[in-house]
Amino acid sequence: MPAVRRPPPIRDLLYYPVTAHVIVLAVLASLLFWAGVAEVEFLKGGFRAWQGEVWRFVTSSLLHDDPVHLFFNLYFLWWFGTYVEERLGSIRMLLICLMIAAGSDAAEYGFVGPSIGLSGINYGLFAMLWVLRSRDWRFADALDRQMIAMVSAVFVICILLTIANVYGVANVAHAAGALIGTAIGLAAAQRRATRALAGWIAVAIVTVSCVLLASPWVRPTVNMSRRAANELAAAGTAALQDGDDTAAVQLLRQAVRMNPREPDWWHNLSLAYHRLGRAEESKEARRRASELRVPMMPKQD
Repeated sequence: MPAVRRPPPIRDLLYYPVTAHVIVLAVLASLLFWAGVAEVEFLKGGFRAWQGEVWRFVTSSLLHDDPVHLFFNLYFLWWFGTYVEERLGSIRMLLICLMIAAGSDAAEYGFVGPSIGLSGINYGLFAMLWVLRSRDWRFADALDRQMIAMVSAVFVICILLTIANVYGVANVAHAAGALIGTAIGLAAAQRRATRALAGWIAVAIVTVSCVLLASPWVRPTVNMSRRAANELAAAGTAALQDGDDTAAVQLLRQAVRMNPREPDWWHNLSLAYHRLGRAEESKEARRRASELRVPMMPKQD
């Protein structure tokens, strides 16, 4: 096993245009985010990605919670990203990052809620290199045992910190990024054209599946967060106030599917249906709201 390739000095930044641009954009976006600049709102992920603003699946990766979060993500991106860009070229590096970013962010949103940060991409690149190091001689020096152990340990530690409510981490994004990266590694390692084609079809299926987890049709079923419906209900109420009744119905229906115990949400949904002339659905939503508002009678001894 050859000695592991160390990351290049930072002065070589311009030799890796994709990695360099992601780093610069992440720093600028995060600084504006910390300063409370409202204009970075368009970078965040969430339900709006399914309302035509598809870039949010990718741009949310540029934002970070704090300097520590940003530093560690940039450190690993510089290590893994420069390696991939050096071996596969900038265009392939860009496409790989886009796939991993979209899939990991969407999966996190589908199961938990909106997330930010480059860690999904980093875990995807790491998993891809882990697969390729034993299947393609060009990647034999990609990782050593120490790096594999460290990144794997961080993965477990992040899960434990989240469970203990010490520090919230986008663990689903980590796992989804690693899954997509593994699929990419297996596809890229194939030498025969038919196997390679099958591998890339599998990559597409895995990525699309991760994205579909965030869809309005799947997310209400798979989401594990009790707070996830609040965002949709607030957005639906805002759409109702703005007169966009079609959007209000779409958002409020998702909200009540995820949490059917809020009478105000049913009331707002009823109003949106009424404005659209959907009388029967409006009546049913109003009935649900009324039932939830009826106080429970105390039991008699």
